[in-house]
Amino acid sequence: MLFVKLQKNITMNKNEMRAFVESVIANGAAVRTYAKFARIQAVMAKGGEAVETILSDGTRETTNTANPGDWIVTNPGGEQYIVPAEKFPKKYEPAPELGEGWFKPTGGIQKFLELEEDITFVCSWGETQFIKAGGMINVTNLEDIYGIAREEFFSTYQECSEDGTFKA
Repeated sequence: MLFVKLQKNITMNKNEMRAFVESVIANGAAVRTYAKFARIQAVMAKGGEAVETILSDGTRETTNTANPGDWIVTNPGGEQYIVPAEKFPKKYEPAPELGEGWFKPTGGIQKFLELEEDITFVCSWGETQFIKAGGMINVTNLEDIYGIAREEFFSTYQECSEDGTFKA
């Protein structure tokens, strides 16, 4: 939970967002450990493709433009986003048993905070992201903070222990 009241209609820049997250963690916000379990489909980008992340409820979460070699990922619910070329092989591996273009997560654990209210901030890729209350903010790396809407998060992530074992 976050313990700081946000100003409405404010977009925090990257430094303000990092300071905000550091502050709420210092004030006792619950940081929980999760791992992605969902299989995804992905195609390598040629570069220049603009991807709008649209949530299942129709909310536009963010936009990003792919560089050559980046990956355009589609989650099971249809949400699309870009994973940079250098990060993709650390997060996913081919799942040939599911068919061409399918990948499974590599099992890395990540740290998240749950939001108590709507928030808008500039992500590491330089675009604005809007996350509604109940969504999750990835705080694994404070230089790469991003959010995931609640429904999309819980359809692709599960809470786990520090060693990556999923909790029942």
